[in-house]
Amino acid sequence: MAVMHPNDQELQRYLNRRCSAKEDRRIGYHIKACSGCRRRISVLLDMEMALEELPVLQAPSDLADRVMSSIEVEASLVHSGRDSGRTAVSGKRRAYWRSELINGLVATAATYLFISTGIVGKLINLDAGELEAGLRSGAIQFLQAVGEVSRHLLF
Repeated sequence: MAVMHPNDQELQRYLNRRCSAKEDRRIGYHIKACSGCRRRISVLLDMEMALEELPVLQAPSDLADRVMSSIEVEASLVHSGRDSGRTAVSGKRRAYWRSELINGLVATAATYLFISTGIVGKLINLDAGELEAGLRSGAIQFLQAVGEVSRHLLF
């Protein structure tokens, strides 16, 4: 009889007590007999503990006001340009290119983060033997990078 190892989603549901009673028994019995799945559960637990230790960042209290005022200014510029037909078209083009530029910059920043933290290389060169160490260190580096970027964007 072939052994059916639970996948990562099933193991995560098992850890979070979100699976059915039947699935809970099946995975529980399997984990008792399978050292590989016990190691995978250990990695998932370590990641959850690392995530819980991260500080929760608070947005500045005036963030909503700043965003709303920026939206109002942009809306007033677009509305004032609609009175003269030609200005409205150029305003729309400018707004379109501005949003495209912002999207491109965000994509570039995300790509830079993935490359600079080495996560992409680790994901490409990951083999079964190094899964635990690579996943743990890659997740920690990624979380640190996201935290750093969040701090810069929020403050």
